[in-house]
Amino acid sequence: MSACGRMDLQEKTRIFVCSNHFLPYDYARGHKNRVLNIVAVPLCLTEPSHHDQDQVQSEVSVKQSEELYDTAIQVIPPKCCAEIREKLRLKIRILSGLREKLRRMRSENLKLKKDVKCLKKSLSQFSNSRAKESAQEKLMEGCFSSAQLHILKGGKRPKQWDHGELVKALCLRALSPKAFTYVREQLKFPLPGLSTLGKWFGKLIKCVPGLQHEVLNLMEHQGRIMDDFEKVCVLSFDEMKIDSRLSYDASCDTLYGPCNQMMVAMVRGLFSYWKQPIFYAFDAKMKEDLWVSIVEAVHVAGFHVVANVCDMGGQNMSLWRQLHITPEKSYCWHPCDPTRPIFFFADAPHLMKLIRNHLIDRGFQLGEISINKQPLQELIFLNKGDVRLCHKVSEGHLNLSNIEKQRVRPAIQLLSHTVAQGLRHSVPQSDALANFIDTVNDFFDVFNSRCTMEDPPEKSGYGCKLNNQDAALERMLTLCQSMRIPGARHLLPFQKGILVSIASLRGLFHFVRDRYQAKYILTSRLNQDCLENLFGQIRALGRTYVNPSPVSARHRFRSLLLTCGKNVVRIEGASVAEVNDGTFFDSSSRSYEAASTSASGQPGNLLDISYNVPEESPSFPDEFHQGKNESELSEFIESGDLDQVPADCCSREDATDNASHESNEALEKVAGFIAFKLKSTCPELSYGSEAVSRNWLDRIDRGGLIKPSTSWLNSVIQLERDFQVWHGERFRNGGLLISDLVSHLKSKYPHIPHEALMLFVRTRTFFRIKRLNAEHEARIGRRKCAKLKILQS
Repeated sequence: MSACGRMDLQEKTRIFVCSNHFLPYDYARGHKNRVLNIVAVPLCLTEPSHHDQDQVQSEVSVKQSEELYDTAIQVIPPKCCAEIREKLRLKIRILSGLREKLRRMRSENLKLKKDVKCLKKSLSQFSNSRAKESAQEKLMEGCFSSAQLHILKGGKRPKQWDHGELVKALCLRALSPKAFTYVREQLKFPLPGLSTLGKWFGKLIKCVPGLQHEVLNLMEHQGRIMDDFEKVCVLSFDEMKIDSRLSYDASCDTLYGPCNQMMVAMVRGLFSYWKQPIFYAFDAKMKEDLWVSIVEAVHVAGFHVVANVCDMGGQNMSLWRQLHITPEKSYCWHPCDPTRPIFFFADAPHLMKLIRNHLIDRGFQLGEISINKQPLQELIFLNKGDVRLCHKVSEGHLNLSNIEKQRVRPAIQLLSHTVAQGLRHSVPQSDALANFIDTVNDFFDVFNSRCTMEDPPEKSGYGCKLNNQDAALERMLTLCQSMRIPGARHLLPFQKGILVSIASLRGLFHFVRDRYQAKYILTSRLNQDCLENLFGQIRALGRTYVNPSPVSARHRFRSLLLTCGKNVVRIEGASVAEVNDGTFFDSSSRSYEAASTSASGQPGNLLDISYNVPEESPSFPDEFHQGKNESELSEFIESGDLDQVPADCCSREDATDNASHESNEALEKVAGFIAFKLKSTCPELSYGSEAVSRNWLDRIDRGGLIKPSTSWLNSVIQLERDFQVWHGERFRNGGLLISDLVSHLKSKYPHIPHEALMLFVRTRTFFRIKRLNAEHEARIGRRKCAKLKILQS
């Protein structure tokens, strides 16, 4: 009882000790029942019950264990050896450590149970919230990618956007720049920025003039999941009017122009809904070798060109002659596959315009019968009021300006079945003109079918109502062969185009029916509407600026290159700069402030002197490499009016070796502008305690101009002489326009900072561009005046 620490039980007579208080080696061996050894002491305590938890904290400590040992020693008989006593002492110490460890573990166990309970509660709440988030994510997976969902949940933007995310953002940007900005900035949709799109698209598509090999590679990849029937395509090409002035593209350091037109070639599916531009060039002529290279490139990509469409321009007719295209032989063999013919078509809407123009201007001679616009004038005169027989036709359909003659819709409305019936009904003796219009209308219906079956039958897909359609084509064939322009003995180009198109349509239908088992052809895919739509999108991207420069046209074309099949950015490139900003020489501090900051309020590009530039680029005149003299640099810069060009010119030697005092003062202002732009990185360009004799800057200074140091001003004067020597009277041929000159000057003047050299050359280049453009515009004005005087005389 003393060893158990229960001294209160010594007076009781019947007391039992549970076997759980003894260790296994406390029992004697060789007995049937369990018998304790003579030195056995109850050292194991039972686990306390729930209401005895407080007593666990106050169990036997090390000191108590020593007391327990002393008590146990007194119980052991003296006869026991010292070895037993030492064992007992060791057991008591082990017991003390175990008891302390047990106490700590029980305490820790209670804490862990509380933590487990809290975690279970949190897990339950998290599971419920996670289930709701999963349901929301499933609803949003169709609209957003995983990275975008991560951003919406408060995460960081990815370091690199996925290809699909960039394509979606590019399509939205191409559909509407304002919608893209609104969705990204106002609605906070996680979309990549314009700079990211520009860099990605610039790496993906270089878009240099010529064949677009990157696009053809993508077409080849896409064609692997298409069958041969879907790969049958039509090649069409046309020109678009652009600004004839030269322009500089800083993204590739290239000068474009002078050029008047941009040619674009496009392929579109004949039996499937797709279209893709594959070629563009400035002032290019579609000759036989170029046409063959385009067809071969399309063939290598895995697509099959079976038809070619173009208008009746002089260059296109020259291509027809080179390929021996005639009404008797309206096709040529494929350059890569001699078993495949390529049929040639004239653009049907273009033919309708030509027919209308000739009818209004001179009329036609149909055998012994003459037709002209007089019956149409009578019809329009008779059809007045609110309710008219021919409500779509007015005097504006007959009195057309040169620009209005380019529109297709008035020609289609005038040469329609309704007008023919109106002539028969209202104008006597107009049957010949009515029959002529009916024949032309049926011809256009056959070549403009958009549905499989439609009423009248001529509008159905060619092949669905073959008897009616062939009859209409035969009537037009007979009419075209007998029709003559008064004073003309032979067929005109538009008449040959009609005959070739009729023969090609019949031949193409038989070919695709035999080779691809096609049942009909939607002939609306055999015109240039796809190209006209592309040109309309290119013009629309400039808003009111519908006559883009070569660089602007290139950037707009690149934006629509991959997405035009679905009528889908222009990526606004800050690399294209405009120098026609009259505020450049404003001496107020506000103008320089605007020059050094961009539209977003951030510091502008060191090479960007256009400040808040539109997408337009500077342009050059037509006579870029043909001029003889150069305007005086001093008068040009000193005047401060970039729109005025002095008439007197000086030689290159005078401008290089004998710079006048006025030109030095003008260069002083240029040096001050460069010093202001680089005042943080190159403070040595600004004057300190030194001063230079100045007159012009003192006169125009309003408190915002920075005056250059003497050394920097002398350097600018020398750089101006080197610029004159390098470019001569206009611009140097070949090489990079700005980079080559900067490299030359850097090797010659290593002490001048590279940023200052780059900014000087860029600024000076734009000055010359502006002057050359002014000369070009003045030259055009003089030519127009001369032509007008000749016409008046």
